[in-house]
Amino acid sequence: MCACVSYICVHCVAVVNVLPLNACVCVIVQSEHVEIDSVLCGWIGKQVIDIVKEKRSKETKEQVVTEEKKAWEEAVEYCREHHNDLASVASETEMMLIQKELKKHNTTEHVWIGLRFLSRDWLWVDGEELDYEAWVEGGKPLCPHPKMKCAALQVTEGSLGVWEAHDCEERRNFICY
Repeated sequence: MCACVSYICVHCVAVVNVLPLNACVCVIVQSEHVEIDSVLCGWIGKQVIDIVKEKRSKETKEQVVTEEKKAWEEAVEYCREHHNDLASVASETEMMLIQKELKKHNTTEHVWIGLRFLSRDWLWVDGEELDYEAWVEGGKPLCPHPKMKCAALQVTEGSLGVWEAHDCEERRNFICY
């Protein structure tokens, strides 16, 4: 069995008589499309994670800033009904793309993103790993107030791209993808 890195829909397939023993090819499954990456994994370790993340960041999600103001749960429902989900931010590149899109719109001071405090940790609602973080000074709230369990991105000039915990019932603009 290959010791390939598991990353969302990344799987490993042993290739007999083609690659060295304990080597494998990463197969990236995206909806109904299967793509075989030419990268040997298993014994490359962290490089594979970086390659897969880079591949994902190149397939950037189209960000949609809404003109409507909704509570966090309503924003999730709206995004899932009309787009894909409330936006997750997996990298600095995605953060910059969101910032660029936000500059085109007149929004609330903070906009909802798909980050919520659940089961003693902050999680992206779309299942994305929380590898990239951009919390306000002081860092990620480890034990937020019961009402302050939804994250919003600050969009005012000078501090664009900072996340803060907010009351989930506040009505804000939000970002879907």
